[in-house]
This record gives sequence, structure tokens and C-alpha cells, in this order.
Amino acid sequence: ATFNHLTISKNNVVMTPGVNINVLGNFTVKPDAWFTNNSGNTITVYGNALFEASASGMASFINNGTFNVTGTTTVQQYLTSQKWHLVSPPVTGATINAYYNTYLKEYNEPSNSWTYLYQPTTMPMNAGQGYSAWASDGLTGTTTILYTGSLTNSNVNLSGFSYSPVTNTTHYGFRLIGNPYPCAIDWNTSWPQTNLSGWAEIYDNGTYRGWHPTLGGYNGMTNGIIPSSQGFWVRATSAAATLTIPLSARVHNAQAFYKDTQLSMYPIVRLNASGNGYTD
Repeated sequence: ATFNHLTISKNNVVMTPGVNINVLGNFTVKPDAWFTNNSGNTITVYGNALFEASASGMASFINNGTFNVTGTTTVQQYLTSQKWHLVSPPVTGATINAYYNTYLKEYNEPSNSWTYLYQPTTMPMNAGQGYSAWASDGLTGTTTILYTGSLTNSNVNLSGFSYSPVTNTTHYGFRLIGNPYPCAIDWNTSWPQTNLSGWAEIYDNGTYRGWHPTLGGYNGMTNGIIPSSQGFWVRATSAAATLTIPLSARVHNAQAFYKDTQLSMYPIVRLNASGNGYTD
């Protein structure tokens, strides 16, 4: 089947088995639309691929076949201003430049502290790693982040967990990781892991909520669904912890992106430096 352009705007769209698709122009999946490429099928896009996001939700794409893009592949993420969002790149090849003019930081377990990321803008964002992002009214306001790269379409293996009860006496072993796929994932018993507590924890509207596949949830968490590009916490019980985020955990789901309550970052000092025709 050949299309000049192809836009998916419906839920639960599934490719017919045995049919390949050629898109001569651009391929787009709209916010809240769900699209599945079946095993054995090939989608070839000769233009660009775009997975959109808005205040209503994100595009969801599960690729069980082959997905080739000649142009650029972009996944959008919608950030509400004046809120912290735990985020993670849904593509390989993303850099922190995706968050230009947006506050971005990563967690340091040994010191129970955060490091702001801003230079160089080519600094890579790692698949499966979680970050914290804040869109400020003074810079961008509510904004749409553009992740550009190749869609992650394999298991993501995580190791090198930090475990520092001596220097981090309260939150030792916690690691901020994230959903690396352009669809939701389900934290269930299929995730290979060693020396972890078994809990996944999200930060929602000022409250930490957790889910354990066999013990259930707390603080209102009723399942293990983690939205696309969502950051979340796990906890190591030793430095030898490992975790695999499996492709088999991918699901289509309408769970909204979890985020902090809306706040103002005050007090604040803003510095403006100008010279030689440039301003920072």
C-alpha cells in the first residue's frame, strides 16, 4: 500500500498482516492515537516521521515489525509550565538540546543531590535514564519538547546502580530511570531484575505513588502503567543491581503523564549578558 502522506488519528489502528506500507511523504501519529505495526510488516517513510503530543495526551506507537525513515524521526513531549516533570528520552540519539531554555537536571544518589544540565548542549540523553524538567513562564511557558533520533526498539539493559548508605542515609539506592519507548509500558513480573526492591514509584501532583507487581500499590496507584517518556524511581538493595526494560512491556494506554503540582520558582535572580551581538 502506497500513500503520499499518512496520518493516524484513531485509537487501536493495527496494520493488516502481510501488508507493507510505503509513505512517499510524511508519516504522523496524532495525540491520543494508537498505532501498531505487526510482526513481519514493513513501514518505509521517505519523508519525516512525527509522533505528536498535546495537553490531551501523546501519540502511541508499537513497532513489532520494521520501521524505516529516510528523513527525521521526532517524538513530542508536552510540558506544562511551572511544574517539575520526570522525563526520559523515547529515542536514541537525543541530546539535552531538546530542553533548550528549559531547566533539566539529573539525580546523584551518593550525595542525594541534583545536577543541572546545560553545557554542552550536545550532551547525550541516555536511553532508560530519568531526568527532571521544568518549563519556566519566564523563558518558554508551557512548551512542546522535540526528541529527534531513532525510535528505541529493543530491550534496554540498566546496570551500574549506585548504592551509598554511608553518604546518603535516607534515599540510598534510589535511581531515576524512564520509559524509553514511544508508548506506555507496564511494570509487571516480566521485567528481569536483580537486587531491586521490586517497587516502581512515580511523582504525581506532589505525591509519591508506588506499584509492586505482586504486592499492589500505595497512595492511590492501581496499576503499573508508565506513560511514554515518563521518568520513575526504582531502588537498589545492593550495588550489584541490574534491570532490563523489556520490549514485551510495551502497551497502548491512555494514562496521562504524571507531573508535579503547579508552583512558582521564587525567589529567583535572572542575569542577562550581552556582547558582540549575542545575548544569554
